[in-house]
Order: sequence, then C-alpha cells, then structure tokens
Amino acid sequence: MGISISPAFFLSRHLAAGGKANESTAIDASAQNIGADVYSAAGVLVGLLAVSLTKWEILDRLSRCIMVVFVLKAGYSVVVELSAS
Repeated sequence: MGISISPAFFLSRHLAAGGKANESTAIDASAQNIGADVYSAAGVLVGLLAVSLTKWEILDRLSRCIMVVFVLKAGYSVVVELSAS
C-alpha cells in the first residue's frame, strides 16, 4: 500500500498541472479522483499502523471517517467545477 501511494501522488500532481495548462475539467477531475485515492490509501495505512501499535480499534473508525471527508470534499469540488463551466 505504501508503495502505491507515491506514484499515485505524483500522477495526481502531474494530471492537475496538465488540467490547468489545458483548461480541461476532465483531466482535473481525474487528478482529483486519483488524489482522493491517495488520501484513502494513506488513511488506511495510517489507521492500520495506529491500530497495530496501540491496539485501539476506535482509531480505525476515526481514520475511516477522516477519509470519507476527503473523498466527499474531492467529489464536491468536481461537481462545483463542472457546474461552473
């Protein structure tokens, strides 16, 4: 999981730059989608590590709630951007 986060992060940044340069909402939406995947994977990784180190299972639920907020924020910003264009 940790290995997949880094390339996805750089792909997201690359697509975001390409979306801005080409004024492409589709490319920008793809960048935000991959960015949300990065946050999700990082959240799962942090949650797993936190639970394995502390044995507090509530941290798993907390990390999932935080990931949901990031994914919803990314989806909302795509919808707002599409509505504006």
